[in-house]
Amino acid sequence: MKYKHSLPDTYDFEVEDLLGFVYSDANNNPHVEVMRIIADGHSGKATTGEYDRVYLVLVGEGEFTIKGETCTVIKDDVVVLPKNTDYEYRGSMELFEVNTPAHTHE
Repeated sequence: MKYKHSLPDTYDFEVEDLLGFVYSDANNNPHVEVMRIIADGHSGKATTGEYDRVYLVLVGEGEFTIKGETCTVIKDDVVVLPKNTDYEYRGSMELFEVNTPAHTHE
């Protein structure tokens, strides 16, 4: 198991208005997935599925809509989403995302 993860070792992905960098996934640790998300727009509707998910706002500001309730987020705010929660977010922000257990991408 790898304990330290650096940006040059990540793999990236793009979805909607998001650019993501995956630091650790189920291939490295089945218990946790860690990524950095750069959002400039709208995430689209999502669900946490079988994963608990935490977002830390590193930079910027935006809005999360969780089960129909909208809240404004700014730098240093944390959003905690239990499994099977519908949500979406929008704004111009950089997020640190943690999923547990690790999300499997099939």
